[in-house]
Amino acid sequence: MKSLKLFIYILVLCCLAACSFGTETKVHNQLDTTLIIEINEETYTLKPNKSVEVSYTYGENRIKSTSNNQVIVDTVVTITREMTEDGALINATGKPYYIMTEKYGGSILDNPIYDRMIAADSSTQNDKFFADYKEKKRERMMENMKIVVIDSIPIIGNIETIPANQIVISRDWYYGLNANFEETIESNDASDSFFGKSVKKIFSEKKLLEYWYQQE
Repeated sequence: MKSLKLFIYILVLCCLAACSFGTETKVHNQLDTTLIIEINEETYTLKPNKSVEVSYTYGENRIKSTSNNQVIVDTVVTITREMTEDGALINATGKPYYIMTEKYGGSILDNPIYDRMIAADSSTQNDKFFADYKEKKRERMMENMKIVVIDSIPIIGNIETIPANQIVISRDWYYGLNANFEETIESNDASDSFFGKSVKKIFSEKKLLEYWYQQE
C-alpha cells in the first residue's frame, strides 16, 4: 500500500472535515455500456463512468434503468430527507459499490516504539500480560479488515460493500467516485497526530480493482 502521512497544523484554515464537495444526489454509470435511467418524469442518459445530478421528490419515486435494451432496475423507492441531507448516490446499475477507509498517519498504539515501552515497563513484566497486549493489538488491526473478490481477485482492506440492490446510498464518504485519495491531508485536531485519521472514499467495482493494482 502507498505511504500515507499526516501533517498537523494547529491554526490550519482548511481542514479535511471542513472541506465541502457538495450535497447533491447523483446517479453514476459503472457499466461498460450506456445507461438510461428514468426517475419519475425525467430521463438521463449516461456514458460509462459518468455521473449526473438528478431530480427527485421526497417520498415515493419511480426509478427504471436500462442498458442495451435490458431492464436493470424497475422499482419504486421511498426517499427521505435524512437519506439525502449530506448527498446521496442512486444506484441503478445492478452492481455493488464499495466504501474503503484509508488511515492517514499511524496510531501511537501501533508504533513499535510503544511496543518496546510496554515490554520495558517493569509493571508489565508478565508473559501473560504481554501476550494479551499483542493479541488485542492484532484484533484491533484486523477488526475492520474485509476481503472483497472482484473478477476472481481478492482485495483486502477496510471495505464496506454496498449491495447491488440498495438503490439509494446515503453519503458518508469524503472522496467521491472521481476523486482520489490524497497522499497527505491536513488536520487541526491534535489527537490525529497520536491516533491517525480515517478517511472514506466510494468506489465502483472497476475503480476499486484499479486502485488495488496501483498499491501493489
